Amino acid sequence: MKRNQIAIAMVVSVFAVQSCSTDDLAALNNLDASAVNYTDHIMPLVKSYCIGCHQGESPAAGVNLETYENVKKHMVEGNLHTRINDGKDPMPPGELMPPSYRELFMNWSDNQFKAR
Repeated sequence: MKRNQIAIAMVVSVFAVQSCSTDDLAALNNLDASAVNYTDHIMPLVKSYCIGCHQGESPAAGVNLETYENVKKHMVEGNLHTRINDGKDPMPPGELMPPSYRELFMNWSDNQFKAR
């Protein structure tokens, strides 16, 4: 049963990552830190790196990242920022997202979690 869940999660992750084009993510480089907002910057990262496992009624670790409110909640009350920077137990599993993308989450926090 556990193997089936892992296999399904991997397949979903591949499709989720492929759903965002590299152009969407390339536009996230070299941003002014004060301009970072959820809609334009954080949401594309969440869709590319997180949503494959963290959506639906039974998301991984009970962490649903489908909405602005949920992502903000897990930044403020949870450990989202810690997990995306944890080299020993990385999120996403297997490899950390690039440092510039991880920095966007901190910039978003510093900007008081701008929606747009």
